[in-house]
Amino acid sequence: MRNNYYLFFIKFIILLLLGFSTACSFDYKEAMVDEEISGGTPNAIVINLEETVVKRGTIAYSLKAERAEAYDKKKLTVFTNIQFVEYDKTGETATEGEVGNASYYSNTENMEFDKSFRIESLQQGYYIEGDSMSWDGKEKILASDFEKEITIGKENGSYIMGRGFNSKASNNSFNFEGGVKGFYVSEDEDEE
Repeated sequence: MRNNYYLFFIKFIILLLLGFSTACSFDYKEAMVDEEISGGTPNAIVINLEETVVKRGTIAYSLKAERAEAYDKKKLTVFTNIQFVEYDKTGETATEGEVGNASYYSNTENMEFDKSFRIESLQQGYYIEGDSMSWDGKEKILASDFEKEITIGKENGSYIMGRGFNSKASNNSFNFEGGVKGFYVSEDEDEE
């Protein structure tokens, strides 16, 4: 379960990063007041953003966001109410999810999710959900605050939940710092 969960979540992060890096960029430097003076006014705002990426004639993924705000000096893009779908090579839905808010820092490739998120690997039958999570692009660490609960589950009813989630790409595993609980449904029970 650890390897499958880790791989599908890292694929999701990479897809989001690719989508963010391929998004359009406009130069409004002359038309905008300096961000320091304007109190953080975004350089660009996109409402009802929809992006679809096609690779080798097949849709690879689609991303929808209610709102996207770009802050060029901060190298920050803030997305609101994201829905995404990743497709496999045959065009079938592989992964889908929703994120309340996501902040993406292009200079570090760090990302923060808040206002709840749920990501499901439909083909593998796993999901991960919680209130907030962060991705350290340099260290390749996925983590949550100690106060926040994260749940990793399987569609058969098995789940593990805890606080202080941490996962490092280097060792392909995850752990919780506290408050761990869960329920396991064995494959034998699942077949009945």
